[in-house]
Amino acid sequence: LYTQHLIFRGMMSDTLSVLTEVFAQSNDAIVILDDKGSFLYANKSFIALTGYAEEDFFSLSILDIDPIPKEQWQERFQVMVENKSLTAEIVLRRKDGSTLPIEVTANAAEVDGKAVAVGVARDIKKRKAAIDALREREQRLASIFAAAPVGIGLVINRKITKVNERLCDMLCCEPDYLLDKNARFLYPSQEEYEWVGKEKYAQIARKGTGTVETQWVRKDG
Repeated sequence: LYTQHLIFRGMMSDTLSVLTEVFAQSNDAIVILDDKGSFLYANKSFIALTGYAEEDFFSLSILDIDPIPKEQWQERFQVMVENKSLTAEIVLRRKDGSTLPIEVTANAAEVDGKAVAVGVARDIKKRKAAIDALREREQRLASIFAAAPVGIGLVINRKITKVNERLCDMLCCEPDYLLDKNARFLYPSQEEYEWVGKEKYAQIARKGTGTVETQWVRKDG
């Protein structure tokens, strides 16, 4: 209560009460730090991220849960003060020794003429796991795309955006010959190009896939 009063000094008591309640009940983890990394305030959501009991938490500093050199912390704090805000991903070290990736958005404020950081932290473990899973899937698909024994091309609005090696072999060309070009140049006539587009996309609209038999012109004619 003392630190809350210090931070919100000068505000009317009902405003202080509202802000304290908002911070306390917020699902977001909220913390306030001074330039030395000491905790001036932390709500229960933030303390829960660390795994510490409330009575133990305020004997710590940011360096106990963010294992970076003190100089790096001070540099980060200074950047926040100069830019008025800072968003960073950090690996939080919890009481049991485990780690947790979090994203912190800190805004500069002033208490008794001294700069403080008001930070909102979010657990991004699930988000990072989802990103890693997506990256792994993309890498797997890229491997299949490259190694497939059939010609594969990705076409967006009939513009060729990606091709595999087998498709280039079929057309006697290098990827640069195909990429970023409208597929029209592959067809022997405008009529054939238009028919393929009309028939293929009509099938796709009806059943999700489209199959047509046509001719393409290879690079050597």
